[in-house]
Amino acid sequence: MKLSKITALVLCACVSFSFMGCTKNYDGDYVATYDFTDEFNKSLDDSIGDGTTDNFTGSVEFEFNLTLDDGEYTIELSEDSVKDSIASYMNENIDELLMSMSGATSVDDLETVAVNFGFDSYDDLRDNMLSSISDSFENQDFSANDEGEFDIKKDTIEFTSDDSDDFEGTIEDDIISVSLPLNDDSLGIDELELEFVPADDENSDGNNAAESEAQASDASAVSETSASSGK
Repeated sequence: MKLSKITALVLCACVSFSFMGCTKNYDGDYVATYDFTDEFNKSLDDSIGDGTTDNFTGSVEFEFNLTLDDGEYTIELSEDSVKDSIASYMNENIDELLMSMSGATSVDDLETVAVNFGFDSYDDLRDNMLSSISDSFENQDFSANDEGEFDIKKDTIEFTSDDSDDFEGTIEDDIISVSLPLNDDSLGIDELELEFVPADDENSDGNNAAESEAQASDASAVSETSASSGK
């Protein structure tokens, strides 16, 4: 065998190996969070009256889960995230909501409103309202998912849906960004812009935050103990 042919075969093998090394397997679980606050507030304003949510604070955030497995994908909306986020948001803004609905200008005025509606106190009215909101959402089906096949070409990922419109996304630093098409005209948006990060990274960030908070709490307790000892 000629030396040049041997060299060519070795070079071909090296090139093939280098290309193989550049092909990354992205199979796994990913999570994305979508801020639904604007859409949720608009829905309340349209139902109750303009300006209802002007003084609301906090946010409504829904979690989406993406699974990539051997050329097949599944995107699923977390029902728990929907119910928990809405419950937390309404609990934070129930005073503003009831003032808007009743015409009261302060929380103190709501005490009178509560009595007029046959409640012993505003706390009773507040608890009753929150319970009604929780029950109404608890009985709703918020499940939503999409599945099909995917194909990765360099930094682009193409999704071929079984039941919906096809779509694509980009991959950068293990973050998968997609424009997910919607078939619900009531929301006033055609697609959701989602950034999926590896689920392990999301859990790690949460654990690190909890650990940092615990360390800060421990440090504060130590400082207080030291101060007391020094007295």
